[in-house]
Amino acid sequence: MANAESQSEADSLPQYDVFLSHAGYDGGQKLETSILHDKLKDYVKVFFDRDSLKPGKRKAVHRMVHAVATAKVIVVILSPEYLCREWCLRELEVALARAEENKVFKKGKSFSEFLKERFHEDELSEVKEVQNIDEIPAIIIPVFHSLSPHQCRNLRDVLDGFPTVKEKFTDWYFNDSPITKKRWELALKEISKHVGLEFFQRAVPWKENADRIRDTVFQNLGVAVPVRRENPAETPKKKLVPSIPPLERHWSNTLYGSELEKIVDYLCGTKSLLLSGIVGCGGVGKTVLGIQVVHNDKIKTHFKTIFYLRAGHDADSQNLLLQWYQQIRKTDYLGETNLSEEKLKQSILSHGLENVLVIVDNVWKQKCIGAIRKILRHSKTSRMLITTQLRNLLPLGTSKKFTVEPVSADAGLHFLKERAGEDWNQEWSDNDARKLVKKTGGVVLFMSLVAGLLDHRKIDALDLIIEELDEKGSDIHKFHRGAFAKEIKTYGATGLACLQLSIDSLKDERQRNRYIMLGVFPLAISSIPVESLKEIWKIDTINDTKRTADVYESRSLLQRNGDFISLHELQRKYLGEVYQEYSREQKKWFSNR
Repeated sequence: MANAESQSEADSLPQYDVFLSHAGYDGGQKLETSILHDKLKDYVKVFFDRDSLKPGKRKAVHRMVHAVATAKVIVVILSPEYLCREWCLRELEVALARAEENKVFKKGKSFSEFLKERFHEDELSEVKEVQNIDEIPAIIIPVFHSLSPHQCRNLRDVLDGFPTVKEKFTDWYFNDSPITKKRWELALKEISKHVGLEFFQRAVPWKENADRIRDTVFQNLGVAVPVRRENPAETPKKKLVPSIPPLERHWSNTLYGSELEKIVDYLCGTKSLLLSGIVGCGGVGKTVLGIQVVHNDKIKTHFKTIFYLRAGHDADSQNLLLQWYQQIRKTDYLGETNLSEEKLKQSILSHGLENVLVIVDNVWKQKCIGAIRKILRHSKTSRMLITTQLRNLLPLGTSKKFTVEPVSADAGLHFLKERAGEDWNQEWSDNDARKLVKKTGGVVLFMSLVAGLLDHRKIDALDLIIEELDEKGSDIHKFHRGAFAKEIKTYGATGLACLQLSIDSLKDERQRNRYIMLGVFPLAISSIPVESLKEIWKIDTINDTKRTADVYESRSLLQRNGDFISLHELQRKYLGEVYQEYSREQKKWFSNR
C-alpha cells in the first residue's frame, strides 16, 4: 500500500522547467525573489519553495530534491546570505553535478551515484522513479548578487565584508566536518567559473534585476521574450486596471480585528443585503480593511470570484464597469474604452455572476453604486462592498453600514511596533508611544508616516517627534487654518502635521522638491503615470524615475501600481495647498498637456 502511494505521488510530481535556488536575503536586505517567480510563472513551470511547497504538505524535502534533480534550468542566486544556508550548498552541488561540462565535479561518478552520496535514501524516493536520471542535463544560470565571482573563490573576502554573515556562517561551517568544508569551497570555486549575471549595486531595484534574469532564462529555454517598450511613443496607451492589492505584512489584524470579523461573517451570511459599506474619515484605514476582507480565507472560500475596483472623485459608472469588464478579460488596452455602458453590462452578465464579490474603493457618487447594483441583482449569491467617507451615501434600509473609527492608543502602539520592525527600540516608553498615537489622531495613514521616521539608534526619538508635531501643528493652525479648517477639525492640527514631518524627513532637497511637485496633479487624476513624472522631475530615464519613486514608497508616501503611482488624497491636497507658489511652473507644464 505504501509503495503504491509513493508510486502514485511520484507520477503526479510536476516536471519543472526552472528551479530557483536562493536564500531570500542579501546581507540582511530582503531579496524579493517572488518578483522573479511572478515574471516566470505565466510562461514556464517554476519550482519556488515559497509557492511550490505548500504548508501541511508531506515530503517537502523529497519534492525539492526531485525538482532540483530534474529541472531544465537552475537559477542560483548567490548572495552573502546564501553562504549561511547548508541546504543552499546541497542545491548548488546538485546543480553543478548536472551541468554537462562539469565532469570533474562528479569525479567520474554517475549523477545517480552522486545523489546517493549527498542525500539520505528516503530523501531520494521520488528521484528513484525518474527514468534516465543520469541523462538529464541542466543549464546553470548563476546570479552574483552583491557577491562577485572573485569573492566566491576567496571566502575570507566575503566573511570580512559581511560581519552578520560571518557570524551565521561560522555557526555551522567551522563546526562541520573537513570533508563538508572542502565540498563547499569546491562548489563555490566551480560556480565562479560559470558565466552569469552580476548585480553589485543594491540601489538598483530588484524588479529590474528580475527582468534580466527572466530574459536569460527564456533565451536558454527557447521561450519568446516578452517585449518591453521603453519608448513612450512605441508604448500602447493603457488605462490602469487595478488588480487586487497585496496584503502588507504590517497591516495587523489587531487594528480592526473585530470589525474585519463582523464584515466577513456578514458577507458570508445567509441574511446579508446586496450592498454593504465601510465608512470613515480619510486615512483611517478603510482601504486596508477592504483589502483584508479580500484576502480573508473565509471570503475566498465563500465567493467564487472577487473583483477589486477603484473609484475616486472623478470616477463614473462607465469607468467602474470598464474596470470590471477589463479584469474579466484580463486586458487593459484603451481600444475597449469606446464600449457603451449598456454593452459593458451585457458583457459582464454573459460572464456569469454566481457567488461574485465586487469591492469598490473610495466611492463618492451614488451613481457609481447604482450601476453595479443593477447588475448584481441578477444573482442572489453575489455581494457588493464599498469604502467611502460619505456617511449618507449608503441608502437606508437596503444596505449595511460598518463604521471605522480612529484606533485606540493601545492598538496604535501595537501598530507602530509592527510597522517600525527592527527600528523599534525596546527601551522606548510605551506611554510616550501612546502619546504619539494620540498626536496622530489614531489615523492609520499618519501613524504609518510617523513609523517610517523611527530610528532605534535614537533613544529620544519619540520625544523629538512629539515636540516636532506640536511645533508644526501650531504653524498649521496659524497659517493654513483657512485651507484646512475641515481637516483640522477632523484630525487635529498635530495629526495634519504628520504630513509636514514626512516631507521634512526627506533630507535631500532635490528629493523633497520632487515630492512636492506631486501636488500639481488634480485630485481627479488618482493614478499618475510615471512617464509624466519623468518629464516633470527632469530625469533622464524611466528607470531613474522609478528609483526616485521607490524612495517615496519606502517612506509610505505613495503607492506603486505598475507604471502608475498614487498618493492619498490628503497628501495630494496638502501639497497642492501649502506649496502653491513653488509648483506654479509645474502647473503650467501640466495645463499645456
